[in-house]
Amino acid sequence: MHDSCTQLPFELVEIIISEFWYSEHASADRILFMTTCPLISCLWRDVYANITSRDIYVPTVPYLRYLSSIIRSKRSKIYYHFLPESTLTMTCYVDLTESDKDAAMHPYSVFCSMPNYIGFRKCFPNMKHIHLKIGFRINSDQYLHRGQLIRTRVSIELDKATTLSILPVDWCVAASDAPDINEVDVNNIYNTWELFLMDITHDMVQRPCWESGYISGHSYGPAMKDSTCYEGVRCFQNRIYFPERKGDLWDINYLFSKAARKHMSEEHLSSNLFRLIYLRNQISKPFFSEYTRICIGPLTLASGMRGACGQTSWQWRGLGR
Repeated sequence: MHDSCTQLPFELVEIIISEFWYSEHASADRILFMTTCPLISCLWRDVYANITSRDIYVPTVPYLRYLSSIIRSKRSKIYYHFLPESTLTMTCYVDLTESDKDAAMHPYSVFCSMPNYIGFRKCFPNMKHIHLKIGFRINSDQYLHRGQLIRTRVSIELDKATTLSILPVDWCVAASDAPDINEVDVNNIYNTWELFLMDITHDMVQRPCWESGYISGHSYGPAMKDSTCYEGVRCFQNRIYFPERKGDLWDINYLFSKAARKHMSEEHLSSNLFRLIYLRNQISKPFFSEYTRICIGPLTLASGMRGACGQTSWQWRGLGR
């Protein structure tokens, strides 16, 4: 890390980092940015930490474990005093616009399959939303023309509950370059968009229990009736409610609940039982080289993942491709 007398002013560094961070990027590009930006200088590191700790992007599941580890240890050379209090949102964005694979497919499926989000609420007291986003292009002409750009968003609103809760979930589907159809008549909207919405919403939640009970026909109707079109982009949105259930997935809630507790003294680590549990779940802490390994490490996509209900595993769905 080098500080230069001719480095860019703070305001410009903030603009550059913010512009990249809040734009849509494939996970590989985001990971590269995350592993190199803090190395430029202390100024870039501090501005990066301030922005990225406020709105966290999750490119891989190991990165979630990395976050829980540095929050618990309070030894991060990047985030030190920023996490977890400054965090307002957590986002997982899957970019399938140019490829049918993206590393973020795995954490996206994990977020969708969580039976509850208690660990996140405990660890991030000020976090308001978990956003799950996908960008992709239609690969068939079943509903719209080939190459149609589609963006989906599932926003899980977190409350302050310390036990199981019923969480509001807002979903949105935006189709760019929508067909020029006179959709004043509600029936016309139904005929044009119903099957399209059914397929897309089933795919974007990646979750049988949401599909069967929470995003379904009773949600499509109001979304189609109240859809809007602005500058060629037609948006469908509605709100559903997700009742949390007991359970965990890949120890995610456990890790963040543990990270939320006060940092234990070294004497507590001498307990053999606690040491075994601690070492099994903790990600190594060395700085940049290890940080890179955590982000880019080998991924097993949703194929090996058990559902939140402990039932059979299932694959990443196809997203209208």
